[in-house]
Parts: sequence; structure tokens; C-alpha cells
Amino acid sequence: MNTTLTLSLEQEVVQTMEAYTQKRGGDISELVKNYFYMLIRNDYLENIPKTPLASSLMGSLNAPDNADYKEELEDALVKKYL
Repeated sequence: MNTTLTLSLEQEVVQTMEAYTQKRGGDISELVKNYFYMLIRNDYLENIPKTPLASSLMGSLNAPDNADYKEELEDALVKKYL
């Protein structure tokens, strides 16, 4: 069952959303619905209890802030197979 939701947004935001949805197909209602679902899903995933093993491993990797995972993986695979 659909219901109506009224939002107060700056005109520029609405215009940007309209342009975005026209470019990709769909409408603003669909965009807003998907955004809300994403927020709810992310909140749910953050609150899932972690297993003792996962909790014990958290923080055990000391990687620099600018670490590039893909580059590290590539280097490890080259070292392993070449």
C-alpha cells in the first residue's frame, strides 16, 4: 500500500534530483524509497552481533591509511605465482 510523504527541500535539490532521475530513468519517489531502504539496511547490518572469532580479529590488521588493497593483492598474487 502506498502512502503520500511530503518533503520540504530546497529547489536546487529537487531540480538536481529530477535531472538525476531523468538521466537514469525512474522517478524521485523511487530514488527516495531506495535511499531509505539503504539507510535501514546499513543500520541493520551495523547492529548484527559479531561472532567471537570476528570480534577477536577486529583491529588485528595494521595497514596504513593510504593502503591500496587491490595493489597489495596483485603484489601477493604475482609473488605467489611468478
